[in-house]
Amino acid sequence: MNRSRRLAVVHSAAVVAIVAWGALAFGAVYEWAYRPLALACVASGALMIAGAPRRVRLPIAGAVAAVLAAVLLQQVPLPRAMLGRLSPAAPQLLAQYDVAFALGSPSHALSIDPARTWTAVLLFVSFGLFWIGLAAALTDSTLRRIAGGVVGTGFVIAVAGIVAGAIDGSRVLGFWQPESHAQSFGPFVNRNHFAGWMLMAVPLGGGYLIDLIAGARLRERSWRQRLVWLSTPAAGRVVPIGFALVVMTLSVFFSLSRSGITCLLCALLVFATIAAARLACGWHRVVLPALVTGVIVACAVWAGTDVLAARFEERGSSWPERRTAWHDAAALASRFRWTGTGMNTFRTAEIVAQSRDNDRLFAEAHNDYLQVASEGGVLVGAPALLLIAVIVREVRRNRARDSHGRWPWIRTGALVGLAGVAIQEFVDFSLQMPGNAALFCVLAAVVVHTPQSSRVPQRRPDA
Repeated sequence: MNRSRRLAVVHSAAVVAIVAWGALAFGAVYEWAYRPLALACVASGALMIAGAPRRVRLPIAGAVAAVLAAVLLQQVPLPRAMLGRLSPAAPQLLAQYDVAFALGSPSHALSIDPARTWTAVLLFVSFGLFWIGLAAALTDSTLRRIAGGVVGTGFVIAVAGIVAGAIDGSRVLGFWQPESHAQSFGPFVNRNHFAGWMLMAVPLGGGYLIDLIAGARLRERSWRQRLVWLSTPAAGRVVPIGFALVVMTLSVFFSLSRSGITCLLCALLVFATIAAARLACGWHRVVLPALVTGVIVACAVWAGTDVLAARFEERGSSWPERRTAWHDAAALASRFRWTGTGMNTFRTAEIVAQSRDNDRLFAEAHNDYLQVASEGGVLVGAPALLLIAVIVREVRRNRARDSHGRWPWIRTGALVGLAGVAIQEFVDFSLQMPGNAALFCVLAAVVVHTPQSSRVPQRRPDA
């Protein structure tokens, strides 16, 4: 095994280990889990950047640095008078929350809770390095190993969720009592976060599955050659990967996450439609969507159509609570429109800013877009929009070059996965779980990375 191949194996193993730890350590929601995850992301990202410095996408690195700079500005101590001018609502809120400020402290940062914002900085730097490094270091072989590793991890946590849910659905993996009041599932303290992880993993795995099949060029072979292909190692990977993806899809139905089920259904149907159109073969255009629809129906029946119907018909307290959180986040975004309350400070702001008395405190806005607007204001929101624009530009750039690439199917799956979880974030906060954010970085690296075969088209010699 040559050096480059050994390096590819090490990179892929490190990425899969990071993703697996983030998922299996209860979504890395606790400090004992997210600090090692952050350290691993920093080390892995830095090593990958050092190994391929010329392949780092400077526009992405610059946009990430701009967001980081904006968040760091929220941490700069300011005199009380200047703080009042830049963020007129901050002194009033701090006077009710911060004893030192109420007693006349001469200065304070724009962030109403700098300690919590430093945690956000730590995680943002960690995931930013991980994303930039992975996007630079990805190769054909590492990507396929990573996709296979994500599917393997997804299968494990899917089985764990289904089994643990049958034993004791009130505890994480049947033994850990979470601090959250939400319903847990699998290794996640919240079933919606479990579904958010699967929303990204299933489409990525679907792209990997089609990549394996498409790479065999079965349409160009005779029936005899197709039968012979079934005995090859590549064909031997298709069946277990397909089975794992079915189990992962089934687990989302068993989780009873309404946002997860709805977004996954949309993601699967969109992916099947795209794949059927791109395969450009008449019977594929019918068989593939029909197969995906059959899997969806089978999973719904197995999970219990009556149970699913009852879950979607629930009129409990979750939606009124969500609307209250959305209202509070929108009000904070209006009051702190320019500088925000400080990243990762929504919980702190809600102590004095919640619109009604509740027996529990909203730690999140249950809408990540409103939460970023309230915590970051224009100061962080503007560079965040710039980062999104850069990502879109890179995606469009790579889409134009995918005709020369060697793994567009996995890129398509990653794009669908990102779109699916982005939609879920309108009603939830899956990406605030560090374990989910790690997988998000993997998918984001896939869609912005430019494969070497696209930069320098290579012609294969005739056999």
